[in-house]
Parts: sequence; structure tokens; C-alpha cells
Amino acid sequence: VAFALVGATVVSNRAAAVARAERAKAERISGFLQRMISSPDASWFSSGKGGRDVRVVDVLEQSVRSLDNEEDLEPSEEAMIRRTFGATYRGLGLFEEAVVQLREAVRLDRLAGADGYELAVSQHELGGAHYMKGDFDEAIDLYLEAIENFRSLPGDPDEEFIKTLQDLGLVYTEAGDRARGEPYYREALTLNRARVGEVHPINAIILANLGVSRAWQGDLDEAATLLESSLDVFQQLPGTSFESAVVLRHLANVSIYRGDHGRAESQLRDAMATAVDLLGDEHPHVAGIRETRARLNYRRGNLSAAERELTSVIEIQERVLGIDHLYVASSLTTLGRVLTARGSTQEAEAHLRRALELRRDQLPPHDWRISESVVALGECLAAQGRYAEAEAMLAEGSSGLEAALGPDFPLTREFQALLRTVRGTRTARPAVGPGGERDGS
Repeated sequence: VAFALVGATVVSNRAAAVARAERAKAERISGFLQRMISSPDASWFSSGKGGRDVRVVDVLEQSVRSLDNEEDLEPSEEAMIRRTFGATYRGLGLFEEAVVQLREAVRLDRLAGADGYELAVSQHELGGAHYMKGDFDEAIDLYLEAIENFRSLPGDPDEEFIKTLQDLGLVYTEAGDRARGEPYYREALTLNRARVGEVHPINAIILANLGVSRAWQGDLDEAATLLESSLDVFQQLPGTSFESAVVLRHLANVSIYRGDHGRAESQLRDAMATAVDLLGDEHPHVAGIRETRARLNYRRGNLSAAERELTSVIEIQERVLGIDHLYVASSLTTLGRVLTARGSTQEAEAHLRRALELRRDQLPPHDWRISESVVALGECLAAQGRYAEAEAMLAEGSSGLEAALGPDFPLTREFQALLRTVRGTRTARPAVGPGGERDGS
């Protein structure tokens, strides 16, 4: 009995010590935030205008400066604050600033030598910032390290671990390795359903990403089913999230491929209203919705509207994401097709060659997006009368689309029809051109 009482006392004392340490940690973090907000010189809150119209980014910049000069925090405490700053920067679309803060959080967590959980969370957040910048290799490495750390910990999988699994699936999808990404999606979905049931935002996000993965493998029917299931879950949740707008954008893409332009217009209208309200006019997700809207206008023959929209979208993407981002390549490809249709083929060719170079530099050779840029460039060359070059590119790109998306995918059929037209045109052309010289086109 005596031993049992002593053992219980030791356990109780240890628990009390842990609780005191956690309370002290929370008080130091809270103290830093209180000092930051109650600074004697609060003029920075007004952005120099004498009012109270402070922007979140102003608060963040001032907070980072204060944290750089803070001496009373332990490494693990500073890491937690920097992780919060980094996640906020990422939510604002300021990815370079997010990487700086989150990289420092990872360094501090390593220095603190904690049990691995906080480090895994910081690695996950940093991976997300790299993903949004288009740095897929860095994101994959960080997610894999975070997952290894999560798996080494005792206890059941928690939300952070599950989100890391699904985010790794997402970056593999974006990087063109969809077969490797899907098992991570499915593991995350199984674990989260067991943890919280069906109606949960993480389930909705996983279902949406699985839908995109299936669409990019040519299965529009399953893609639509998964995306609609995702939207159904979002609609059962309280409040409104920007993720539901992203799902609507992907559904609009499916509708465009199916030729259901009226439905795509409605989906994009709803997506735009939600995204602008929650994210502002210049967030990358809003730019993505606008790029899809421009593609819809292109399909409907509203070429001037599509060109104006894409010019604005590319300017935002290059400024926010950088000139080499894959989202820029997508918008350039669409703009190239619009300009080809308008007859501005020289300008179109320049945009399409740049898009193709970006995609070849960043995607595996079999990715359908490379083939899309190849066939779009072939279409542009055909419009210039350069039929030999056009035929070669259309043949290469159509073959790639068929291998990646299947022979019945709308984009595959569209460019195979164009290839047949170009071949027929070449066959009908005279072998000897005017003046008696051989026609090399």
C-alpha cells in the first residue's frame, strides 16, 4: 500500500509539473501577444492614415519585428508563434513570407528537441507553403518527414496527421504522379471517417481531391460523383468555407469538358461569390476560378472577354505566385488558344511555347498537361499554315492525351479531329508550290 501511495504521489507530482510547465508556456506566449497589441506606440494600427483601418498583413509585419527582438520565449514557444504567423501568411496568399516563418519554426522545433509532434506540425505547414509556391519536391520531402514523425508517436491518428496524409496525396496529384497520391487520400479518408464520421470538412476536402485525381485520369463520371459528394458534405457543415468554392470550380471544369456550359456558368458564379467574399479579389484560388471562367468564355466564343480575363489573371498569378508557377502555365495555355482563335497567332505562339517550357521543366514527361500545351501549340502552328510542324506536334500531343486521359476524353477527341483535318489539308496541298519550288510545309 505504501509503495502504491508513493507511486501515485510521484505520478501526481509529474502530472502537476507538466501542467505547470504548460501553463507557464501559455502565459509566456500570451504575454508576448499582449505586449505586441498593447504597445505604447499604437500608431502602426492606423496604417499611417489616422484611423483604425489596419490590415492583417500590417499586424503580421509588426508582430514579426517584435518577435525577432523577443528574448523571453523558449524555442518551442517561439516556434508555435512563428507557425501561426506562417499559416496566416499562407492564408493571405503571401507564400514567400510564409516559408520564411515556417522554416524558422521547423528549425526551432528541432532545437527544442520535443517529442516530434510539434516538429511534424511545423513540417506539414512548411510543406503546404512550398506546395502553394509550386515547389513540389520540397513539399513532398517535408510531408514524408512529417508523416514519419506522426507514425512514430503513440496514440490514435489525429487531425494533423490525417491532413498531412491528404496533403501529400494532393501534391503528388499536382506533380503528375496521381497513382502514388491516391493511396494517401484513401488512407486519410478511412482514418478520418473512423475518427469523426462522415460529415466533416476534412472528408469533404479529401473527396474533392480524389475527384480531381480521377478527372485527370480521364474518368469524368467518377470525378463528378466524388466532387458532388464533397460539396454535399460542405453544405451540411455550419458556415461557409472557401474550399466549397474550389470544389465548385472543379465541378465547372467537368461541366465544360462535358459541354454543359449553362451548368458551368452557374457553378462558377456561385464559386466566385463565395471565394471573393472570403479571400478577396487577388487570392490564387480566386484567380483560378477566373481562369476557368475564361475557358468557359472561350468555349462559348466570347474571345474578347476571355482574353481580358486571362490577361488580368496572369498578372495576378505572376505577382503572387511567381512567373514560373504551374498555374501561370495553365493560364498561358488557355490564353494561347484564345489568341489563336482570334487570329493573333504570333502572340499566341509565344505564350504557348512559354507554357510548354514551364510544364516540361516541372512535370513528369507523361503528364497530360504537357500534352495539352503541345497540341495547343500544334493548333497555333496549323493556323499559321505551318502544317508539317503542326502535324508532328498534334500527333505527339494527341497520343499523350490518349495515354493519360483515354481515347474518349473530350480533349483527346478534339485534338485528334484537328490532327485529321491537318493531315487532310496537307494531302490536298500541291507538292510543288508557286514558282516551281517544292512546298516544304
